[in-house]
Amino acid sequence: MDDSPIQRFLAWAAHIGLDYPRRVLLVVLLAVGVSAALLPGIRVSTSRYGLVSPDNPYQARLLDFFERFGSPDTPVFVVTGGDEAARRGAVDRLEQELDTIEALRGRVLARVRPRDVAEVLLLQDPTALAAAAAALPPGASLAEVVEGGLPAYVRAMEAGVYAGLEGDAPAAAQAQADAGLGAMAQVARAFDRYLQGGDPLEGVDLTRFIPAGQGLDGQGYLATADGEALVVLTFPELAGDDVNRDLRPIVETLAAARDRARADLPAEVKVQMTGLPPLAVDELNYISQGLFVSSGLAAAGIFLFCLALFRSFRQAVVSLLPLGVGVLLTMGAVRLLYGELNLITSSVAAVLLGLGIDFAVHLVSRANEAVRAGASPREGARVALLRTGGGIAVGTVTTALAFLTTTTTEFTAYGELGVITAVGLLLIMLATFFMLPPLLLLTRAGEHAAPELPGLALLARTLRRAPRAVLVVAVLTAVAGAAAFPRVGFNSRYFDFLPPDVESSQALDRLEGDPLMSPVIANLVADSVEDARAKAAQARALPSVAGVQSGSDLLPPLDEARLAALRSVVSGIPRPPDFQALTARRTDPSQLAGAVTGLADAIDEARFALEQAGRPVQAATDARGALQELARTLKSATPQVTERLHAFEADVGDVVRRAWTTAAEVGRRGGYLPTDLPPLFRRRFVSKDGKQMAIYVVPAGDIWSNDVAKVFVADMERIDPRASGLALNRYIHEIMVVEGFRRATVIAAVLIFLVLLLDFRSLRDTLLAMVPTAVGWAWMIGGMAALHLRFDPANVVSLPLVLGIGIAYGVHLVHRARNERAAAGGQAPELDVVVRGTGGAVIIAALTTITGFAALMVVDYGAMKNFGLVMVLGIGACLVASLLVLPAWMLLSHSAR
Repeated sequence: MDDSPIQRFLAWAAHIGLDYPRRVLLVVLLAVGVSAALLPGIRVSTSRYGLVSPDNPYQARLLDFFERFGSPDTPVFVVTGGDEAARRGAVDRLEQELDTIEALRGRVLARVRPRDVAEVLLLQDPTALAAAAAALPPGASLAEVVEGGLPAYVRAMEAGVYAGLEGDAPAAAQAQADAGLGAMAQVARAFDRYLQGGDPLEGVDLTRFIPAGQGLDGQGYLATADGEALVVLTFPELAGDDVNRDLRPIVETLAAARDRARADLPAEVKVQMTGLPPLAVDELNYISQGLFVSSGLAAAGIFLFCLALFRSFRQAVVSLLPLGVGVLLTMGAVRLLYGELNLITSSVAAVLLGLGIDFAVHLVSRANEAVRAGASPREGARVALLRTGGGIAVGTVTTALAFLTTTTTEFTAYGELGVITAVGLLLIMLATFFMLPPLLLLTRAGEHAAPELPGLALLARTLRRAPRAVLVVAVLTAVAGAAAFPRVGFNSRYFDFLPPDVESSQALDRLEGDPLMSPVIANLVADSVEDARAKAAQARALPSVAGVQSGSDLLPPLDEARLAALRSVVSGIPRPPDFQALTARRTDPSQLAGAVTGLADAIDEARFALEQAGRPVQAATDARGALQELARTLKSATPQVTERLHAFEADVGDVVRRAWTTAAEVGRRGGYLPTDLPPLFRRRFVSKDGKQMAIYVVPAGDIWSNDVAKVFVADMERIDPRASGLALNRYIHEIMVVEGFRRATVIAAVLIFLVLLLDFRSLRDTLLAMVPTAVGWAWMIGGMAALHLRFDPANVVSLPLVLGIGIAYGVHLVHRARNERAAAGGQAPELDVVVRGTGGAVIIAALTTITGFAALMVVDYGAMKNFGLVMVLGIGACLVASLLVLPAWMLLSHSAR
C-alpha cells in the first residue's frame, strides 16, 4: 500500500470511524442539523431569462429591451372550431369574463372597435371633421351640436334634410344622397340593435381603421392569416418572469376566466390559452411533478437494487444513509453559495442520487469481498476504505471536473449545475468515507457478506479466449459511432418538451406559423415613429420575414395635404366643443325618440319630393323605416335600453374627445410622437418613457432550422443592431450550447487525463483507464444516431458528463489491478481477481446510477425523459466497454493474466 496523501487521509478516516463511531456520527448529525436549518430559505427561481449570463451580448440586448418596453411575451387565447359566428360569440363571451378582472381593465385586445383606436380616427381621415361641419345647416355650430349630444346631432341632420328640400338638387347629386341615406339606415339599425343588447358593429367593415395585413377579420376581430382561428391578446402588467411569483397568479386567473366562458359555449368551439407565460407555467408543473416522481423512483429503485444485489436489508439501508446526508449537506451549500435553485439546478437531487450511491456500493462490495475471504467485519470495513477509497476519490474528482467544465459555457444555469453537483459529489464522498465504516460496525451490517455476482467468472474466461477479437470489434464500432456524430444533430425547440396534448402546446402549434400572431418574434427598436415606419418597411421587403407588427401602421404618413387638414381641426373650428359636457350627458330616451321621429318625418317629406320628381325613393324609404323602428325602441325604453343609451353617450364622448385631442396635437406640432398611439397599442409598441417604439418581426419558414435562422438573424441585425427576442436568441443559444459543450467535453477529457496521470504516474495505466470510456462515449453517439435521437438543451450536458461518470469504472478496475500487482510484488494479477472482485462492484454501481437516470425516463416532461435516456445509453455503454474492452486490453498489454 502506498503512502500518498490520499492513503494517509483514508487511514485516518478509517481510524476515527472505527475507533470512535458514535462521536463521528454525532458530528455528522450536527452538520445535518445546521444544513437542515438552512433549507427553508432555499427557493426555486423559475426565471427563464436568468439561465444565461447577463454579460452575454444577446442576453444583454434582450434584458435591455425588457427594461425599456417590458416583456412582449403575453398570454394569448386561441379560439377554433365551429363556424365564424360561433367563434366570434366565443370571443365576446371570453372578453366579458376578462373584463371582470381588475388587472386586465384596458389590457385586452380581442376586437378593434372605434374606442380602441379613437386617437387615430381623425388621423386616418382628417377631412371628416371639416366635412361634418360643412354638412351642418346654416347657422349651426359644430361645437353646439357636439355638446348637445345625440338629440342635437339628430336635429342637425333633420335641419340638413329640410335645407336640401328648399333647393332644387341636381340629378348628379342623387347617388351621393342615396349613399348618405343608406349610411343613415345602417347606423340607425346598428344603434337600435345595440340598444336591444345586440352587436352594433355587426355587418360593419372595421378594417379601414387598421391597414390591411394586421390580422383582423371584417368585423374587427383578431384572426389568424388563414381565418380559421380568432385570437385574444392580453397585456397584464408583469413584474418579471419568475413563474411562481410573477406568471402563475395571472395565468391561473386567466384560466379561470376561460373556464367560465367555456361553460356557455358550443362543444365544437375550443378556447385555448398559450403564449410564453402559460407555456412556462405548464413547463414548471411538469418539471415539479417529474422531479418528485423521478426522485422517488430513483431512491426506491436504488434501494431495491442494493437490496437485491447485497441481499441484506441492513446493507441496503446503510448504503443509502451517507447518500441522504450528502444530499442534505449539498442543499445547505446551495443556500450559502447561490441562495436558490433554478430550472436546471432544481434537478440536482436526482442527479446526485444516481451518482453518489456508487461510493457506498464500492465500499460495501469490497467489505463483503474481504469478509468472504475470512476477514472480520471490522477489518473488512477498514480494508474496503483503504483499498477502494483511492479509486473512489479519483473517480469523484474526475466526475466533479467533468461537471465543472459546464462553467466554461455562457449558460449560468449549466455552470451552477456543474458547481453544485461537484460540491455535492465531494460532500457525499466525505459522508460515505466517514459514515460507512461506523455504520457497518454499529448496525452489524458488515457481518453479512453477499455472494459475488453470478457470471463474472464466465466473463473472465471468455475474455481470455478472444481478447483481440473483442478489441477489434470494439474499435471498429467505436469509430463508426464517432463518425455518426454529425448525424445526431441538435434540436433547440424546447417547446417540444411539453406533451403534445397540453393545451398551451396545442395552441402554440396553431399560432407558431402565423405571420402575425406567432410568439416566436424578433424585437426591433425604433427611435421615432418615422424610424419605426422605415424599419417596418425594410423588414417587410425581406424574404426571410413572414410578417411585421408595428405601431407606425396605425399612423398614416404625414404629407402636406394631411398635415394641413389636421391643422384645420384647430384653426378651422371657431370654438372647440366641451367634451366633458358631452361625456356627462344622460339623454332621456323619449327626448331622443322625438328627435329621431322628426328626422324620420323629414326624410318622409324628402321621399315624397323625390317621388313627385320621378326619382328613386328606395334609399329614403329604407332610412325612414330604420328610423321609425329606432324611435319605437326609444319610446318603449326599458331600464336596460336607458342604461345602454347612457353608456353609448359616454363612449362616444370619450372617442370624440380622444380623436379631436390627438388630431389637434399632431397638427400643432407638425409630426407624430409614439405616445399618439391609442393606450392599448402604446402598451404593446411604446417604451416606458414614451420615446421609442418596438417592432415585432415574425420569421418566414422554420426558424428552428439553422439555415433559416442564420439568414433571419443577419437580416434583423442589419436593420437594427439592437435586435433581440426569441427568434434571434434561439439560434444564438444553440450555437452557444453546442460549441460550449463541445469545448467542455474536450476540457473534461484533458483534465481527466491529467488527474489520472497524476494519480497513476503511468501513461500506460492512464490510457488503460480512459480508453473504455472513450469507446463507450463513441458507442453512445452511434446508439443515438441509430435510434434517431438528437441532442437538445437538456441532454447536451451528457457530452462531458458521460466521460466524467464512465471514467470511474475504468479507474476502479485499474486501481484494483495496481493494488493486486503491488501486493504480488510486481507480478500481473489474475484477470479473475479484477473482474470478479471490483468488476462486480462496478456493475452494481453502474446499475444503481442507471436506475437513478432511468427514473427520469418515466416522467412526462421531454427534457427529463431525453436527458435520462441519453445518460442511460451512455453509462450503459461505458459499463459494457469497461467490462469487455478494458479487461481485453489488460490481457494484451500484460497488465493482467
